[in-house]
Amino acid sequence: MTESRTIFPDAEDQTSLTVHYLSTVHMRLPKKIRREAWDILTSMIERIKVETGCISCRIYQDILAREMVMVQELWEDENSLTKHLRSPEYRNILMVADMATEPPEIQFHQIVRSAGMNTIEDALRRTHAK
Repeated sequence: MTESRTIFPDAEDQTSLTVHYLSTVHMRLPKKIRREAWDILTSMIERIKVETGCISCRIYQDILAREMVMVQELWEDENSLTKHLRSPEYRNILMVADMATEPPEIQFHQIVRSAGMNTIEDALRRTHAK
């Protein structure tokens, strides 16, 4: 069982929240190496998905700027993310990022709360109530 870190938003609200971790790597890949980079990235996606603590792992390509690629990973907890950052699979992501025509944008986010359609419905309801 993986360990999740819980936090308390403030002293009055003692509702514990599970913290997940989102990792993104945005890179601009030149056309001449894009196929090779894509092959490297897609070959390891299934291996990353079965790592302990991986919730999801996806690769996206911008349809308007085809040279832009993003690797997005969602992790159950900080320990799983840290272990992954030390893995050969993550080194492959960094290797591809080194092929980029400019420095990649690498970000890590802690996710404390997520919402779905109910957020849109609430916003629409408030708009119509005015």
